[in-house]
Amino acid sequence: MKNMQNTAAKRYAEAFYSLAQEEALVPQLADQLNLAAGQWQGNQDLPGVILNPRLAKEKKQQLINLWLEELGALPLLQNLLGVMLDKGRIVLLPQVAQEFQAMDDRDQGRVRAVCKHAYSLSQKQKQSLEQKLMELSGARAMALTWVLEPSLLGGFVVTMGGKTIDGSLKGRLNRASRIS
Repeated sequence: MKNMQNTAAKRYAEAFYSLAQEEALVPQLADQLNLAAGQWQGNQDLPGVILNPRLAKEKKQQLINLWLEELGALPLLQNLLGVMLDKGRIVLLPQVAQEFQAMDDRDQGRVRAVCKHAYSLSQKQKQSLEQKLMELSGARAMALTWVLEPSLLGGFVVTMGGKTIDGSLKGRLNRASRIS
C-alpha cells in the first residue's frame, strides 16, 4: 500500500513539475507547494475536515479553494489539489511536495543538508563549510539548514544525502571510548 502511494505521489509530482517547467514557475510553485504541504501536516483540522466522508466533495473543493486563496496559490496549484481531491489522493500532498522538491533539486544540481553545530558560527565559517560540502558532494548549489545543538560540545554534525559527517567533540569522544 505504501509503495502504491509513493508511486502515485511521484506521478503527480512529475506531471506537476512538467507543467511548472512549461510555465516557468518552478520556484514559485515549489514554495507554494511546500507551504501547502506544511500547513496540511501541521494543522489537524484541515485534513480532518477534508477527509470527512460525510462532507460533500463540492464543499471540500470550496474549502480547499478558500485555503489556497489565503495562501495566494497560483492556479496550477489549485488545479493540482482539485485533481488530487477528485481522485481521492489529497492525503499524498506532503509526499508530492517532497518529490517535486527532489526533482527541482536534481535539475538545479542542489544538495540539501542539515548542519547541527555546537556554538554560533560566523558567516565566514558557514560559507567555508558550505563550500567544503559542495566540493564533497559535487553539488552546484547547497541548501543548508543550520541548527544550534549545544549538546555536541564542540564542532558540527552534517546530514547530507542520507550520510552523516560527524565532526563534533561528542562524536570524537564516543568513538574514542569504543576504541579503549
